[in-house]
Amino acid sequence: MRFFSPPLALIFSLLLSTAPLAAYQSQSPFSLSEIADDFPAQGFETEIAFWTRVFTEWDEKHIIFHDMRDLGLIYHVQVMEKGIRHDDDEKERQREVLKEAREAWEDRLAEIGRWGTASPRLQPVHLDLIRRVRERGMEITPRTFRELSEQVRYQRGVRDKYLEGLIRSRRYLDRIEEIFQDHGLPKVLALMGHVESSFDFNAYSKVGAVGIWQFMRSTGRRYLRINRYIDERRDPIKATHAAARYISENHEKLGNWPFTVTAYNHGPYGMLRALKRHGNDFRQTVDHYQSRTFGFASRNFYPSFLAAIEVDRNYRRYFGEVEFDPPAAFDTIRLENGYHVSHLEKLSALDLEQLQSLNPHLTRYVWQRSRVLPAGVELHLPAGQGEKVEAALASFKPTSSPVTVAADGSMLYRVRSGNTLGSIARSFGTSIRSLMRWNGISNPHRIYAGQLLVVSPPSPLGEGIRSSTSGPSK
Repeated sequence: MRFFSPPLALIFSLLLSTAPLAAYQSQSPFSLSEIADDFPAQGFETEIAFWTRVFTEWDEKHIIFHDMRDLGLIYHVQVMEKGIRHDDDEKERQREVLKEAREAWEDRLAEIGRWGTASPRLQPVHLDLIRRVRERGMEITPRTFRELSEQVRYQRGVRDKYLEGLIRSRRYLDRIEEIFQDHGLPKVLALMGHVESSFDFNAYSKVGAVGIWQFMRSTGRRYLRINRYIDERRDPIKATHAAARYISENHEKLGNWPFTVTAYNHGPYGMLRALKRHGNDFRQTVDHYQSRTFGFASRNFYPSFLAAIEVDRNYRRYFGEVEFDPPAAFDTIRLENGYHVSHLEKLSALDLEQLQSLNPHLTRYVWQRSRVLPAGVELHLPAGQGEKVEAALASFKPTSSPVTVAADGSMLYRVRSGNTLGSIARSFGTSIRSLMRWNGISNPHRIYAGQLLVVSPPSPLGEGIRSSTSGPSK
């Protein structure tokens, strides 16, 4: 199937034709051509325009029915009466409604394929579909419509979600860009946060991906500490160092930024296979690479990233003036002893909800189950409160905890009566074999109460990375 893709400049000029002129003039326009050497947009004009509209024109009540291969072929935009956020019942109701609506569009396209494009049985809705397909430069044949009937998809708009992410992003964006540059990466990669998580630092996906960079546990453990007490995937700074490492490693394998960006979604080995089959032309890969896992999301990750850059860098065109969240500012102290959460609650300068927000790396188990902050834990505090809190905590009696975080970042556990190596491994999300290796244990049945075991090795990113998180305090 062939279709016509108008130049990117023309598409954006049409998109901007309805934007307030004053808003456009108040911001120096950014063009994707400025980053084209590393991140070419040529050949992806249609996809970029589609995702730009998804991010800026359509909100969660707008459902766009479209062809999944040619995003310029939009059949209908359905407007729902309600949104679905925080309403699981409405989400389920709409899922059924939209499934039926998609099947109706599939049926209409299939009918054209069966009846032919000149059949007297065609209704106005069929004729409109033929017109839309013709405008995309496709062949008007029964076969075309049979194929299209198998490619109908719907997409919910995310204008509200993108804007919320845009506002949140400025809490850490300067620091994230610095980290990427420190790792020798283009700083514009920081804006992948829009596509990954909408810069939601507490994001948790249905498949278990966590944090701003949506690390799965298996991948995250290559770079970060993840256990019952600490999950560094939720720490924006540490997780960004991990993402930078991961992206750098993928770029070394792939040597091409469109492939590297897509590897963040699809995985590096799948993209290596695509490179071997289709060469360095990423457009060819998107159009022709066949893989069970290389679906719509993977094919569109790169152009949606480019669209996210376009919108972020020209946000006034699409949203007018935006009041961003201020850059995050906090002090960091290392607890010399363990303290009960109630100790912190007694300090008038501290609000528990604020503490949890500043310390996303401390898990729900710490705040709600053990209620004990182990010795050695890094604790982020409101800016200007570090020394005061350290002095105040000195007046409290330390709380005993079987867990300690060592100076090198490893986590230690003092064995209690009744513990087995298996129960300890389950508690800390690791394996008996790993515990034996880290502690030089030859017999898994020979541990004793009071023994100090390493249950999590030093942070894979190293002490230098950990110490860099004592800010920002701008």
